[in-house]
Amino acid sequence: MSGTDITELPREIIGRLKKLKTLDVMCPGLRELPREIGDLQHLETLDLGGSEGMTTLPREIGKLQHLKTLKACWTWITKLPSEIGNLQNLETLDLIYSPRLTELPREIGNLQNLERLLLSATGVVKLPREIGGLKKLKILDLNETIGVLPWEAGQLSKLEGVPECVRQAWKNSDLVSCVLATEILFIKMLRFEGDTGGLIVGTKHMHIPQWIKDHFNDLRSLDIRICKLEEEQDLKILREMPHLGDLTLRLEVVPRDPITISGEGFPRLYGLVVDSRVPPVVTFQEGAMPMLDMLVFEFQFYGGPPPAANKVDPQLGIKHLGCLRWVEFRCNEEWYGGAAESRSPCMSDMIDMARKEAQEHPNKIYFLVTGREKEEFAAIKESAQASSSGTSKIDDTPNSGSGEIQEEEETFPRNESGKVSGSGTTGEIQEEA
Repeated sequence: MSGTDITELPREIIGRLKKLKTLDVMCPGLRELPREIGDLQHLETLDLGGSEGMTTLPREIGKLQHLKTLKACWTWITKLPSEIGNLQNLETLDLIYSPRLTELPREIGNLQNLERLLLSATGVVKLPREIGGLKKLKILDLNETIGVLPWEAGQLSKLEGVPECVRQAWKNSDLVSCVLATEILFIKMLRFEGDTGGLIVGTKHMHIPQWIKDHFNDLRSLDIRICKLEEEQDLKILREMPHLGDLTLRLEVVPRDPITISGEGFPRLYGLVVDSRVPPVVTFQEGAMPMLDMLVFEFQFYGGPPPAANKVDPQLGIKHLGCLRWVEFRCNEEWYGGAAESRSPCMSDMIDMARKEAQEHPNKIYFLVTGREKEEFAAIKESAQASSSGTSKIDDTPNSGSGEIQEEEETFPRNESGKVSGSGTTGEIQEEA
């Protein structure tokens, strides 16, 4: 029936096809499957790909106990029935290019024989933790969607793209059941050869936890929330991570003095994101982060005084980053980006200061601010003037393209020893005592 103009399958015929093994109904006008589909007890392949009129699957699909391949790609399906978890012989679930599908049912974790779960270009924004039950899963396609997995996915020994140190951590039962039991963790997948899969720590810590050094020292990518970043206790751990290439620091408390990055360590770090919700709070010394190529500052809501009144060092020290090519400010466009930036002169001052340093950098620098056109500053040896490319506009979505998730505030544990609760989104700033 593939390629026909039918809008529905005749119930009286479908119900009589008891021995049917393959059903291909790629029909753009098809709106739904009849409930009688559940009577096809010998069906092994059901291909609905390209049935653009279809928005739901019947619950009776869960009766297809011999089904091995289910393709519902290129459809307008909005959700899957929970009964899909009854398909114990399903090996391939293909849902690619179904943009209205935003979530998977928890019962997906019951598919003990599932080997391929294809979700590329869907609207899925979060995977259920029950995905850890897919013991035979080998391929999880998340291209053009999210790039992170629940921590539980680390125990899937056959799944491609899980960092090796995460696999090893799951083999340590004491670590998983005791040390990490209260943590909010996500896995950043390896998407291609040379990619930096890693760990996202959603729990808010006072300092870099010791278990990072003891069990995840080989991470290539780390995204972590902390209150303090001290030289000996925290920076020492980070700069001695031999393979760390991508680091995101989310500072929950405004440091009294700028965080100084010295010329020691960070031998492979090429990307640094600092999320402080205030003007940049770091300064780089000569020789700092010798391989750093991309520097990003994130902030959301801040209406405080200009940097000088806050006793913030007016110099970032960008000139000391010898390999730097990219400087970006990701912010709330309504308040800081484009023409609206005048609402917050303190941020305008900081952005102008960073721009000036970027202009004076010996390398060619791309300079980006949310809501503005991308600027390109020529290398000093070529020209001392900046020129605007006039071709790009920056997406104001936080961490666009970074694979980061946005964790809901209420998921963070409160009043636990060594951790702090969420500070909310009111714009109130905390400062170290």
